[in-house]
Amino acid sequence: MAWTQADLDRLKNAIATGAKISEFRSGDTSRKVELRSLDEMLRLKGEIEAEIPRLSPSGFSANRTVGGYDNGL
Repeated sequence: MAWTQADLDRLKNAIATGAKISEFRSGDTSRKVELRSLDEMLRLKGEIEAEIPRLSPSGFSANRTVGGYDNGL
């Protein structure tokens, strides 16, 4: 099952609200998962974050740095 940003968002919401059951989807498949502890939820969160690419859909980094130029005048 490939993780999505939506899956990560659902898990973060479950962690924040103290929920023990979360639903994950992959295409047409969905499944409810009962997580036993906060440690298990945090471990899963780390796994999902490691799998999801850190790039935006355009292929560029979501963080942006803009350079400046000063000609001294």
